[in-house]
Amino acid sequence: MPRLSIIIPFRADISNFEDTLLSVLENRPESCEIIVPHDGRYADPYRLADEVEFVCCDPETSTTGLLNAGLYASRSPFVNVVLEGATVRSGWSDEACKLLEESQNISTVAVALNYEGRTGYGVDPRCLTNSSSLRSGHVDSQRASRTALAPAMGCGFYRQSTLLEIGGWNSYLDVCSADVELSWILDSLEMRCAVSSIPALPTSFAMIPRHLDLQSLHCLGAIAKAFGIYDDRFTTKLTGLIAGLFSGGLARTHAWNQGAANQPLVLSITQRLSAARKALETDCPPPAILSWPQKALRRAA
Repeated sequence: MPRLSIIIPFRADISNFEDTLLSVLENRPESCEIIVPHDGRYADPYRLADEVEFVCCDPETSTTGLLNAGLYASRSPFVNVVLEGATVRSGWSDEACKLLEESQNISTVAVALNYEGRTGYGVDPRCLTNSSSLRSGHVDSQRASRTALAPAMGCGFYRQSTLLEIGGWNSYLDVCSADVELSWILDSLEMRCAVSSIPALPTSFAMIPRHLDLQSLHCLGAIAKAFGIYDDRFTTKLTGLIAGLFSGGLARTHAWNQGAANQPLVLSITQRLSAARKALETDCPPPAILSWPQKALRRAA
């Protein structure tokens, strides 16, 4: 059995994907497997089937759905997610795996990521109390000394058992919000995240702040509602709408508020936390959610 499963989802950006995959292959750790879940659009032009396990999913599978497919195909105690655009270097996984091996109290390990000169160190704990941080895209911690809630989606390490107990990533959410929801669940379950001390890995995954489209804001609004930090007072909503009107961000304010009002999406988040708690009590992993609810997607747009 391999020690580490490296999951690199193919998301249609073939140039960034192949650069990332090449950096992993050139710096491949010992005792690992590389898993590439894709939606059928990657044809393996370099004939890498002997080195990489390709997992073909339905054409409409979301990024988080691809990650879940990779998770359920994995055979290792530790899982490393690397999104396209991140560039790894020799030894990038050594410290993270060692931390997970030596302490059962650590469930995840965040890796520093650098985007255009700005470095993030995992999901910032301030997200637990400050909804304005979520709305503005200031999700990633900028201090190496601050404890992270969980790895940022661009690159991070997880215990496979932890992800299975939670049911993987929430496939109702997009890639800019799924790590926030996961971090909230991990914190609620008192699952600790460590921060690797390796130098930051370069990435094209926008951060500090994240570039949030309307779908991302919709998802983050639902997360804020599910975990009790969404301010649903009428005066707050009205102030937000007026501010959005004068700043040209009315659609963004609307997407945030509609996310909080999307009961099926909010319910999917709260049910995941409840299922994870039950799974920990009964030692029975909950089923992963592998499809995006189309009604929620249309509302996000």
